[in-house]
Amino acid sequence: MTTMMVVKQFKFEAAHFLPGYNGKCGSVHGHSYLLEVGVKGEVNDETGMVMDFSRLKEVVSQEIIDVLDHSFLNVLKSKPGKQELTFHGKCPQQKTWYYGYLGGCRISGMV
Repeated sequence: MTTMMVVKQFKFEAAHFLPGYNGKCGSVHGHSYLLEVGVKGEVNDETGMVMDFSRLKEVVSQEIIDVLDHSFLNVLKSKPGKQELTFHGKCPQQKTWYYGYLGGCRISGMV
């Protein structure tokens, strides 16, 4: 079987500030974020797909986008059983949090 990765981009808007920072970013401000999520798996011989994009969109929207879109990241509460979100404005923290939300997801609907 052939292994392939499918990637989908998601956009959301959110606000935050950098605590203790003496500059513009120390005040509340917002950003437009672009999140790319990739799913790697074997291509189904019958469908020619790794997974249905609509299912990927559904899972990422429910688990991440609906939580973060138009939120204030500095005080965002996590879902029960999920990694607590404590951003200090650094991208590596965000990537770790996204992975904590999706990395453990067993996505049904793989084709």
